[in-house]
Amino acid sequence: MKFPWANVALLVFLVVLLVTGYFGFTNGRVAGEWLLWLHGIAAYGLMVLLFWKASIVLDAYRRKKTWTRARVVFAIMAGLLLLTLV
Repeated sequence: MKFPWANVALLVFLVVLLVTGYFGFTNGRVAGEWLLWLHGIAAYGLMVLLFWKASIVLDAYRRKKTWTRARVVFAIMAGLLLLTLV
């Protein structure tokens, strides 16, 4: 594994986003505004990390020359999932 810290950082970002998103949504006071700022910062960090991880995934796909039926179906399903999230 080239960058083992990336998976730990991904987990940390997701936990921070989950906690700050929940408490930012349920807390309507102005004093809890810092939660939303932290949520936004973690979201930008997650986006940078996902671009980094995407390059690793694309590199793995380039090394594999054969496209099996399972890989094609997985790629289509992942693409459809991304389209529904947008």
